[in-house]
Amino acid sequence: MKSRLAAASLFLVFVFASSSAAAEGPLSVLREAEINASPQELWGVVGGFGDWHNWHPAVAASELSGDGTRPGDKRVLTLGDGGKIHETLEAWDAGAMRCSYTITESPLPVANYHSTISVEPVEGGKSRLSWTSSFDAAGVSDEEAVAVVAGVYEAGIDALEARFGSG
Repeated sequence: MKSRLAAASLFLVFVFASSSAAAEGPLSVLREAEINASPQELWGVVGGFGDWHNWHPAVAASELSGDGTRPGDKRVLTLGDGGKIHETLEAWDAGAMRCSYTITESPLPVANYHSTISVEPVEGGKSRLSWTSSFDAAGVSDEEAVAVVAGVYEAGIDALEARFGSG
């Protein structure tokens, strides 16, 4: 009985310490998927900074200022409900098949959002898509903010898997 009580007490201390630490730093989401497309084919779809309306189901339209390959280029993604997400390109590397960007204005419940989407080869001529971000919750709980961002990523990955098949 004493060992159970001690274990429960340690668990509560761990949970409390973990939740306190989580509140001090940024939140993060990472989603990865193996996609049944060559890296070049997949990058050709997801790598265009101004082309996300062509593959992500939540994005109805994109406006791009610049050519979408230089840091500082901007895009405005219009969502199906009319909401707009304003983003700035931080880095774009076609050779490494990696794109990093920040959200500057958005209806999403996030602040200080930084994200990278990348493609790398895997065995059998397929690709691994990695989409990761760090951010702070804005106006909602940490859990709600993480769930919203994860939902955006999962919707995009589901659309890519439907298009190409999953590995």
